[in-house]
Amino acid sequence: MISLSELQSEFIASMRDLAAGNIVRYLSYHPKFTATDQLSLYQTSVIATLQKALKAIYPTCLKLVGEDFFIAMMNSYIDVTPSTSHDLNLYGESFANFIQQFEPANSLPYLSDVAHLEWAWHRVYSAPDYLPFDFGKLAASYANDPQKLIFLLPPASVLLSAPFPTHLIYETNLDSYQGDTTITLKNNESYYYLIWRNQLDRQMDVLSAIQWHLLSWIQASCTLGEICEKAAVVFPDIEIAKILPELVSKGWISGVS
Repeated sequence: MISLSELQSEFIASMRDLAAGNIVRYLSYHPKFTATDQLSLYQTSVIATLQKALKAIYPTCLKLVGEDFFIAMMNSYIDVTPSTSHDLNLYGESFANFIQQFEPANSLPYLSDVAHLEWAWHRVYSAPDYLPFDFGKLAASYANDPQKLIFLLPPASVLLSAPFPTHLIYETNLDSYQGDTTITLKNNESYYYLIWRNQLDRQMDVLSAIQWHLLSWIQASCTLGEICEKAAVVFPDIEIAKILPELVSKGWISGVS
């Protein structure tokens, strides 16, 4: 007798490919529907649910390419990327990487970066809350050994960099946007962002190269001593002691370890 886990695996396989597995042999007889017809109803429902989730997470990408193109692109993604969680909020994380390899989208080289931004915007919404910065803990840690301080980014935050002004592409495609939609794409440019949630408000802040590098080193759990060493090489004319308080005041650093 087949076990429950084996039966579930057979069913999941059939949702990706009706010809896969042997699930049909375990289906009850129905006078109006064949076993394949019965499975097809479930498969259609699963695909429609995943399509709905992707459209909700990536509305700007949908707007940029149009309904027909987006449906074809996300169907190709669904074919090779089954859902692995009961939580649909977790589905679609690799969509931006898929777009980068999706040949029909090559004419829009910024599309995958826009998708990265939209995923970040989606994920920070459900990230955990955090307490205000504890300056007392900072003072105590600094007095103990300042070189070993490790700063923390807000848990509801994502650092991004892109060769395109994806923030402008995103903003000008919002339904509420009113204004000039012309965007100039420059060569050899870099744009830096922090997508984060401040209490209940999601924010997208455009960063300088210095701010982005400092935050990326903090994200990598570098100590204050290591950050100062890196900064001395990359930005020798910058005083870290003047920049870090600014990052704290903006809410981009949430605490110390």
